[in-house]
Order: sequence, then structure tokens, then C-alpha cells
Amino acid sequence: MSKIIVVGDADSALGFRLAGVVNARAVEPAQADAEVSQVLADPDAGILVITQECLAALSHKTRKVLSITAKPVVIEIPGKIAADVPGQRIADLVKKAIGIELK
Repeated sequence: MSKIIVVGDADSALGFRLAGVVNARAVEPAQADAEVSQVLADPDAGILVITQECLAALSHKTRKVLSITAKPVVIEIPGKIAADVPGQRIADLVKKAIGIELK
């Protein structure tokens, strides 16, 4: 069974853990590249939820790998210091990324 993995700030990781996501990892943006590399090496990783700050901190090489890989599906979410995106809910971001509506 594929896993949902969250990489982001402590508040985002805590929120996902409270929602039942077991693999929610709190990292500083400087550590995001190493953490995402571990996710890419995990054959059970199905969905990677990553905050904007962590995604922006990734190396060019890691971002390129994420953009061409089919698995895990990458869902970018706003972090605690990200610019507010009006009208964007997590369910909308998931639907945009994988085409499935969450209810």
C-alpha cells in the first residue's frame, strides 16, 4: 500500500499527524533536500505533500527529478510563512495534482 508522506514545517507536520498521516516529517527548509531524497528512494511513497518553503529550498536536481517522476505524486501546500492563496483548500490542491476529489 502506498504511503502519504508530508515534508514541511513543524506546524504543518503536526496538523497532518493529527489528521492521521503517520509519515509527517517536520524539517527546516535547509534539510528538505535530504528528506525528499529519502522519500524518492522509498518504493512505497505514493503521495508527497510538501510545503512551499521546503519545495523552494530543494536543489535544482531534486526539483527536476520530482517534476518528471510519476510516483510519488507531489502536492505543494502553503506553509506557515507562505503567501496566502485565497480559495485554495487542501482538497482543491489534491484534485489539481491527481484529479481525484476528496470529500
